[in-house]
Amino acid sequence: MRERIIDLYSRAKAFSESSNANWWSGVDDRDRFMTGSGKKSREAWVLGRFADAYNANSSQRIIFAEEREPPDFALYGEFGEPLGFAEITEWLDPKRKRDDEYKSPPRRKVIDVPDCEKRRADAIKRLEEQLGNKFEAACGYPQGTSLIIHFNVNNVLWYESDPRDRAESDSVSEIVWKMRDSIPSTVTKIWLLSPTRGPGSIINQIYPERCRHEGNWLADATDPAR
Repeated sequence: MRERIIDLYSRAKAFSESSNANWWSGVDDRDRFMTGSGKKSREAWVLGRFADAYNANSSQRIIFAEEREPPDFALYGEFGEPLGFAEITEWLDPKRKRDDEYKSPPRRKVIDVPDCEKRRADAIKRLEEQLGNKFEAACGYPQGTSLIIHFNVNNVLWYESDPRDRAESDSVSEIVWKMRDSIPSTVTKIWLLSPTRGPGSIINQIYPERCRHEGNWLADATDPAR
């Protein structure tokens, strides 16, 4: 069913908040937004943040989306005109098993990640593997698919020295450039959605050319990426 992206996002955000509250209060034994059953809601949240930044910088705004598999969404403009498709992939920390984290008793996570070259290298290697698998699967996607990479590696990997996320986008660009011969013709654009410390969203187009978009309509947005 075709819906407004802002409605998809708002519903996902509400689910994130209630799911986390139920987990912490003991009503539920897991954070359902962050585990396997919440996959579609997490994708809707990512799409909402993406559209926020994209629409703030484009004359052709993405207003509606329809869930499908695969890729994850069909996209439409203000008057229902088709605008291609979106496939969302999440870049997580190497060896992280988030399902296990959010099925265990809740605890406040202390993130203490040094500025470590090995950790960066491991994260980049993981993304290379993810993209290799994604490009192979995307050979069967429809033409006009955009790949949206949601950056959810522990933020302090790059954030402390580079608060505007340029280092991580440079790293992803290098990976994509190295793998460019593996990108199927069905994938026409690749984007990186980065975490922010304030309202709005930041996306960097990585492929085929580079550009940067910042949005602002999600002024009450809190980042449920955890």
